[in-house]
Amino acid sequence: MKYREKLLKSLISLDTPIVVPEGTQATCAVLLPIGSNSKTQQLDLIMTKRTDRVMTHKKQISFPGGYREEEDASLMQTALRESLEEIGLSANDVEVLGRLPEVTTHTTGILIYPFVGLFALPYEFKTSEDEVEKILYVPLDRIVEEGLPELTVEIEGYRIKSLGITHEDDLIWGASARMLEDLRKALLK
Repeated sequence: MKYREKLLKSLISLDTPIVVPEGTQATCAVLLPIGSNSKTQQLDLIMTKRTDRVMTHKKQISFPGGYREEEDASLMQTALRESLEEIGLSANDVEVLGRLPEVTTHTTGILIYPFVGLFALPYEFKTSEDEVEKILYVPLDRIVEEGLPELTVEIEGYRIKSLGITHEDDLIWGASARMLEDLRKALLK
């Protein structure tokens, strides 16, 4: 796989300790799952459209993930647990390659640690009806080739400048878009 070796060289190593800054209000971890389809030879980033029943970021596009819980041995474990809960992606089926730099959400101030993992497609996803409205398959080549332009998003009465890209009528913006851009930069190194 052409991107695997690049990612292993350019991502933050899983051996690098994570030091959460003192005073951080909330810490989350997400998985950027990259599905490799042996039939189409295409790589797809798996993202989710959140339902309107979740606490924050309703109807927004995100990666599977969430808050660290007491039983999580690490933030990587948080990302893998949440991926199983949200989309049914088992940790046994994912090769976690490393992580991207942490990202903070602009509107809620949540600190997110993004992990990047590979898995095989097709995959039988099982989505959480409470959290996931639908799964999006975003071609990785499109992100690498096109990049994410800056745009202005209007949400809850605010105008926010953000990187962003539209995929199948859904706008990917905010922290998710910044993670996509960080992934793109890692692949272009």
